[in-house]
Amino acid sequence: TLDEQAEPVFNLLLAYFSDSENEFNLYSNWVPHVGSLKLSKGILLVGDYGVGKSLMMNLFGRNTKQCFQNVSAKYISEEWKRVGVTTIFEENHKLPVNDLVHFGQPELGLCIDDLGAESEKNSFGNRSNVIGDLIETRYNSGVWGKCLHGTTNLDAEGLKSFYGPRVTSRMKEIFNIIVYKGKDRRG
Repeated sequence: TLDEQAEPVFNLLLAYFSDSENEFNLYSNWVPHVGSLKLSKGILLVGDYGVGKSLMMNLFGRNTKQCFQNVSAKYISEEWKRVGVTTIFEENHKLPVNDLVHFGQPELGLCIDDLGAESEKNSFGNRSNVIGDLIETRYNSGVWGKCLHGTTNLDAEGLKSFYGPRVTSRMKEIFNIIVYKGKDRRG
């Protein structure tokens, strides 16, 4: 059941993933957000613990416009520590031709779940803010838009403190930053 705070976010995401500009513009007036909202940007859901950000993005992972996988920032960082590269996340995954599960889409996008929950990692003596580097790599290569999304518990200042001003400036350009309010729905 959607409560009064979840319903507008759900409707906005439904319009976004349906590529319905009129409805997207309508619902954008009902949802708190940072900066301008555009269909060409990805989604970054920002909110407190337990409000349902990950669940909401999981609901839309398989959609007819651009499917994506939801992968935790911690997992991506641990893989970098283990292997030393994030190559498997720097680009979209290629999908088999005529993959009906993903509506015949050629690539699978990425939703980085829980941005800011990871720690800096060491791999073979190199220290790195893995997710910040991954976001910069995708930004520089143009692999974002409807194929790069995220969730976080951090507000604007928290993101800036964790990733630095360079990465957060790019986040504003590549993400529709949507504030998802509500109480902890896990209890």
